[in-house]
Amino acid sequence: MKSLISVVAICFALASNGVFAHGDHGMISGQNAINIATKSVQKMTFKDMGFDVGKLDESWKSTDDVSYTLHQTTSEYYVIKAENKLKHDHILIVVSMNGQVVDVKKKLFE
Repeated sequence: MKSLISVVAICFALASNGVFAHGDHGMISGQNAINIATKSVQKMTFKDMGFDVGKLDESWKSTDDVSYTLHQTTSEYYVIKAENKLKHDHILIVVSMNGQVVDVKKKLFE
């Protein structure tokens, strides 16, 4: 019984600190969108996430060789531009206002 109470107490403490994810994240900031884009690009170096660009090569993994900037903001999404300095290439990561990556492309509108 004591261990059950301890587990419940730990879960409550974690939930109150915002550790658990939830469906309604609210609006994120441009800096949050850049952080989400950075993690997504790094993840796409070892996995095809189903976007137009497919799986990216290892040169996209290094934060020293890839820079991220807020390229465009609309009422519905942020567009983050990731520039690969080694390849002289870039991709655009579209992040919704609630933090979901909705698209990754070479060009925004094709």
